[in-house]
Amino acid sequence: MLSELNIGPNKHRVVRLAIMLAMDRHNAQRELTSQLISDLYRTVFSSQDIARSLSELLSSIDDIVLDTPDAHNVIASCTSVVMFR
Repeated sequence: MLSELNIGPNKHRVVRLAIMLAMDRHNAQRELTSQLISDLYRTVFSSQDIARSLSELLSSIDDIVLDTPDAHNVIASCTSVVMFR
C-alpha cells in the first residue's frame, strides 16, 4: 500500500514517523515497528531512506530525549534489525 501512495522522495519521513510513534509505545509495539521497517526494507524503503530518517532523528535527539528518555535505545533497536538483515 505504501508503494501505491506515490510518496517518492518522502519515504524517509514514513520511517522517521514510524520510529517516533513507536517511542511512545510499549516494547511489544516497538518490536513490531522494528519488524515492519525490516520487512519493508529493500521492497519499499532503500538504505538511503533509512539512513536519511536516522540522520534526521539523530539531529533532533536532544529534543526527542526530553519526551522519551530512552530514545537512543528505541532508534537503535528499530534500525539494527534492518541493518543486520
